[in-house]
Amino acid sequence: IRLVASASVVVGLAVFTDWAAVINAACAWMAGVIAEAIYATIAVRPILSNELKGSEDDEPPITYSELWRFHMPLAGTSILILFAQPLVTSSLARLENPTQSLAAWPVLFQMMLIARAAAFALPEVVIALTKTPEMFKPIRQFSLRMATITTTLMVVLIVTPLSSFYIFGVQDMMPITGQLIEDVLPLFLLFPALAVLASWLRGLLIKNKTTSAVNWGMVINVVITAVVLLIGLNQRWSGLSTAAIALNLAAFAELLYLGWRTWALRTGALGIRYAA
Repeated sequence: IRLVASASVVVGLAVFTDWAAVINAACAWMAGVIAEAIYATIAVRPILSNELKGSEDDEPPITYSELWRFHMPLAGTSILILFAQPLVTSSLARLENPTQSLAAWPVLFQMMLIARAAAFALPEVVIALTKTPEMFKPIRQFSLRMATITTTLMVVLIVTPLSSFYIFGVQDMMPITGQLIEDVLPLFLLFPALAVLASWLRGLLIKNKTTSAVNWGMVINVVITAVVLLIGLNQRWSGLSTAAIALNLAAFAELLYLGWRTWALRTGALGIRYAA
C-alpha cells in the first residue's frame, strides 16, 4: 500500500505538474507514510478487540519508563543508520573527486539499505519468538543462514552483470560515477552479514532487558565511523573506499562488543545459554 501510494503520487505529479522533482519526492514520501498509517490503524482493530482486550490474569501494565528503555535501542538502530549518512557525505566532500563521490554515494547507500533490509526486522523477531530456552538454537541457526544468504546474494550482485544493470540501467548513472560504485562494491561484501548478526545479538540483549549494551554498541559504531573517516581525511584516502572501510570496521567493532556482552550474560532472563 505504501509503495503503490508513493508511486502513484510521484508519477501523477511528474505527469500533471511542473513542480520540482524534490517537491514531488517529498509529497510521494508523505503520501506513502499516510496511506500505510491508515491501513495499519484499520488492520490492528481485530487484534486490539480480540488478542489484546485484556483479562484478569494479565500482568501489571508496564510503565512509560520501561517502555522507553525497551523501545530506545530499536529506534536507535534506525537513527544510527541515518546518522552515518551525514558523516560520510561530509567526508566525501573533502576527499578526492568530491563531485563524483557525492553523486555515487546515495546510490551505493541505497544498495546497502536494500541488502540489509532483512536484518532490520530481526531484533523484533528474536524478541517475540525467544519465549523458551529451546527457541535459542533455531533462531541462531536462522540468523546464521540469513547471514550466509545475504553474503551469497552480494557475491552474485558483484560478480554478475546484475550490479551494472541496476547502476546503469535502473539508476541511469553516468559511466564515471557508476564505475566508482562498481569499484567499491566488493568492499561491502560482508556488510549485510554483519548487520544480520548484530541484529540477532541486539534482539537477545533487548529480550534480557540489557538495553544499555545495545546503546553502547551504537555509540561504538558511530565513534569508529567518525575516527576512520578522520584518518581517511588526514591521509587523503580515496573517498568511497574510505567510507566503505569506516562503515565495515564500525559494524565489525559493534558486533564484537555485542557478542562480548551476550557472552557475558551466560544465561538470560529465560535461562538461555547464549554461549552454547
